[in-house]
Amino acid sequence: MGPSQGKPLNEPGVVDCGVIMPLVEIKWWAGRDDATKAKTIEKVTDALCGACGCSREGVTVIIQDIPKTQWGRAGKPSA
Repeated sequence: MGPSQGKPLNEPGVVDCGVIMPLVEIKWWAGRDDATKAKTIEKVTDALCGACGCSREGVTVIIQDIPKTQWGRAGKPSA
């Protein structure tokens, strides 16, 4: 039996590294406010929990603001 010791995987405090522990990285252009980031984190967390049955405590969301000057697409800078 794994670290969950037979408990449901979606129970708070249960960590089973071999099963479900999603990490989402969002990289987008800088400029969004903190309220937008908080709403995005909440909705991404809800979507993952709904899709794979993990607990909210098991989801990590990292947002990176990237300046347009450091972003390129199709061989050209975005800025």
